[in-house]
Amino acid sequence: MAEEWIVRVHGKEYGPVDFETLSEWKREGRVLPTNEVRKVDVDPAAAAASAEQALWTTAAQIPDLFPPVQASAGGDELVQTRSLHDILIETWRIYGKGFWQFLSLSALVAVPSICAQLSSTALGSPSNLEFDLRTFLAASFNLTMLLLSLAAWPLYIAGIQILTSELAAGRSIAIVDLVQRALKFWPRVAALWVFVAISYFFWTVLPIAVILVIAVGSPSLFSIFFALVVLAFQVWMTGRLFVNFMFWQQFAVLAGSDFTSA
Repeated sequence: MAEEWIVRVHGKEYGPVDFETLSEWKREGRVLPTNEVRKVDVDPAAAAASAEQALWTTAAQIPDLFPPVQASAGGDELVQTRSLHDILIETWRIYGKGFWQFLSLSALVAVPSICAQLSSTALGSPSNLEFDLRTFLAASFNLTMLLLSLAAWPLYIAGIQILTSELAAGRSIAIVDLVQRALKFWPRVAALWVFVAISYFFWTVLPIAVILVIAVGSPSLFSIFFALVVLAFQVWMTGRLFVNFMFWQQFAVLAGSDFTSA
């Protein structure tokens, strides 16, 4: 029988998994050499009583999982990378396998938004509206759908992280179980989402304000060049925030990090 292992990351245990699954997790960056692991068949009581038999070790100690890295002639370490083709193929495999779950998660955000838009369309133009019970109920319904859609965003973000992780490891998960697991991370992801929204707002308003101040003044060649530099910085900062948030949400959900650590 093949050996199976338990992996412990930030106090949470994953497994049991075989060597092939561990190798796949290593390629995906989910298992690091410093992560704690133990064999399934090791008796915790016996390990605690014996000074020679340790219960937990590191993933680097598993034979052939992290082979020694050979150095090139120039002294640079060889780094295993994935080609864009491999990434796209793996992405399509995960997407196809979990299509209905991804669609269900998207519906949590899209359906309330669509309902609010249909309700607004049915009411007609705002200039022709008269305040009565019908418009009051419609406005209340639209506001409720808007808040519901906003509240569903952290659930959607946590859900796609969990679902992708499970599918990449070759496991399936029902949508009900997925939502239940994602709900546990709602406060943490919501706090990150609000922080990023505020950051986006700040780094959008500030550069635009600087550009407007330059525009209403007496533009010169230097001021125009400075405005272009500010605009380029805004584009860079927006892209940087987007990339950072992708990693923050992964650490918050998959690594179990709190808001500050993520």
